[in-house]
Amino acid sequence: MSAGLSIDASVVVGDFRAEYDLQVQAGEVLAVLGPNGAGKSTLLRAVAGLVPLTRGRLRLGGRLAEEAPGGARLSVRERALGVVFQDYLLFRHLTALDNVGFGLRARGATRMEARAAASEWLARLGIGDLSARRPEELSGGQAQKVALARALATSPDVLLLDEPLSALDVESRSEVRAELRSVLAGFEGAALVVTHDPADAAALADRIAIVEGGVVTQLGTPEVLAAGPATAYVAALVGRTGFDVVLGATGTVVHEGLGEIQGTFVARAERAGATAAGDAMGAGGGNDPHATAGRMFASIRSELVEVLIPEAPGPGGADTAAAETGVNTWPATIQRLERGLGSTTATLLLGDARAPVRLTARLPLDTALGRAGGLRIPGGPHEGQSVLVCLPPSHVAFVATR
Repeated sequence: MSAGLSIDASVVVGDFRAEYDLQVQAGEVLAVLGPNGAGKSTLLRAVAGLVPLTRGRLRLGGRLAEEAPGGARLSVRERALGVVFQDYLLFRHLTALDNVGFGLRARGATRMEARAAASEWLARLGIGDLSARRPEELSGGQAQKVALARALATSPDVLLLDEPLSALDVESRSEVRAELRSVLAGFEGAALVVTHDPADAAALADRIAIVEGGVVTQLGTPEVLAAGPATAYVAALVGRTGFDVVLGATGTVVHEGLGEIQGTFVARAERAGATAAGDAMGAGGGNDPHATAGRMFASIRSELVEVLIPEAPGPGGADTAAAETGVNTWPATIQRLERGLGSTTATLLLGDARAPVRLTARLPLDTALGRAGGLRIPGGPHEGQSVLVCLPPSHVAFVATR
């Protein structure tokens, strides 16, 4: 059985530098998710041998594949990899059967042996009846299965998938995603899925590595990332909004422009090199003895951000009590409003010029229409308006980022 994938290396491509420290266990699926230009494809190309390491080591299936500078380096053909490219790269002059058997033929199998194995893989993926078709005769989902069968037919230690669902239309994407997840669940090696789509990452992977600016900023299960994002990018993906804060030696969480922040310590962000979900840090109101002083990220679900319009009474309840006592409450300005059918999204600016904070709040319909406490607010909320923003402490999550 495969020993998985391990990379601890720097990769430099032109002016771009990336640092990777990741392990993927045999039988595990790791999704690499990040914005455009973050370094996702650079990682895949480095593992595949298409881009050399600048420094560090890469191990595939328990075997040293590359060491830099000056060490061993296996060629692309010598690496026990299966690759599914974004546009599948099927050979147009070959049938589906011969496309799947191509890798086996390249490794010395006879034509009969390659075709027998290819036929078996096509049948396992439910497209055995399409073996005689050429790529132009296949739908997007069918072509993806042929490419996947080709990658798996050589029994690779590591499977690389580059945006495997991006070429599919909306109607077939969900179905093919479920089928792909089923196939990956039965793969005994390590699988690395590069994607820009958080839905694909959450559906396909056991864990997700977030890559931003060439650095792995967070690593964990979809559930861990959703409960405690460590960056603004991750927060936006999971419907939260937040900002960087610092936990002092006394256990108080502070922001340079906002002062003290109250909330709950929910998780330690899993960082590069780890293989398990983030460690629990206990709970507290900004004074947790289990937490270690350092940088943190504070976040809250966007719909739980309270936007209080001074001219009208608040919505009432415990959260309003927090606002009345001044806990996690600050003056803010509405920078932008984006109206939807059931809610309005407000971009809010808090703090001062030297340390501004931008938050996103999802306003309920009544507030968006200018109603609060049963009263009508003339004109409703509008861009440029001064408001109070309250982040109820019970809904604020702190994640240590270092």
